[in-house]
Amino acid sequence: MAVLGGAFRRTTSDQDGTDLRILATIGLVCGYVALFVLNLIAALIIFTSEVFGQYAGPEHGLGDYVTVVLLAIAAATVAGAIGSGFESEESVREATYSYRERERREALRRSRAAETDEGRDGPEAAQGAASAP
Repeated sequence: MAVLGGAFRRTTSDQDGTDLRILATIGLVCGYVALFVLNLIAALIIFTSEVFGQYAGPEHGLGDYVTVVLLAIAAATVAGAIGSGFESEESVREATYSYRERERREALRRSRAAETDEGRDGPEAAQGAASAP
């Protein structure tokens, strides 16, 4: 972290150096705790004492449930990170942005492409193309 120095520090006129690393860490911890609690509740509902006892033994307790949930969360996190590496940039954009935002981006891309084509051919070619039958 020290190598990056102030790479994650953002200072604007209305902010006095909000450290984004701290905010990201707090968000990550809160998300992980929420995921843990939801999975623990699900494990307690799904794995009844009889079913869980078949795998964990007759002397199982809350600690065994916590261990299973932590392993499941860790495995899911790693699998999600690996799986996200296989996604294309376009599919991530489609999942991230709404239909209207995608339309705006596509229109902007087309207008930039048209400007590039017009600049490449010169203004005379664009006027000649407009007056052609």
